Amino acid sequence: MKKRKKLLLVDDHHVIGDLFRMALDKHQAVFELIGHVTKGTEALDFLDRVQVEVVVMDISLPDQNGIITTQQIKTKYPHIKILALSSANSKPQIIKTLQAGAQGYFLKTDRVAVILAGLEKAVSSAEIVLSPSLKESTMAEILYSILHDPTGLETDFSQREIEVLKLLSDGYSIQEIAENLSLTPRTIEKNRRRIMKKLGTNSIADLTKYAIFNGITTAESLN
Repeated sequence: MKKRKKLLLVDDHHVIGDLFRMALDKHQAVFELIGHVTKGTEALDFLDRVQVEVVVMDISLPDQNGIITTQQIKTKYPHIKILALSSANSKPQIIKTLQAGAQGYFLKTDRVAVILAGLEKAVSSAEIVLSPSLKESTMAEILYSILHDPTGLETDFSQREIEVLKLLSDGYSIQEIAENLSLTPRTIEKNRRRIMKKLGTNSIADLTKYAIFNGITTAESLN
């Protein structure tokens, strides 16, 4: 009998967990649900203790952005396949999620059977899989973006935004950053909003994690 792939579900909605459990009962030959956690930090703790091959990741988590969590998992466990799950069909968010290391992106409005079929395809190949609910033109634009900028580091931020991101991550206030860069607080605030929009988060903690994982700052630099 073929060995089943061990799957971790990361989603803070229990109804999603129940739907996955029921659907996986019909896909036991392929996947085995061995854990369901509701936070990004819980997912990282779980993976430190339990061997997992596949993660289904909600992008909106209560403690930290699912995109950041995806990046953290792929940095530490590059062999794990990650399929993102979200209620948002925003093209920039999908691109950012795939650049973080997810191999697929599906919508919560998709049937669980469709999501599992996509997951099965992702596990058996290196192909990126996307929700069939997305327009074909949107899929083409997403795949083009990933092909030409797989990590998102080439075009994500201007030099000024990187400077602001580093100082925000290091714990400096808007006023302190403005003084440091000889700019107005209003200009720094505009940069902060642009950075957060690009990363899909409103959390300074998420900015810090992103900056550390991408070498923009170090843990030792934090105030």
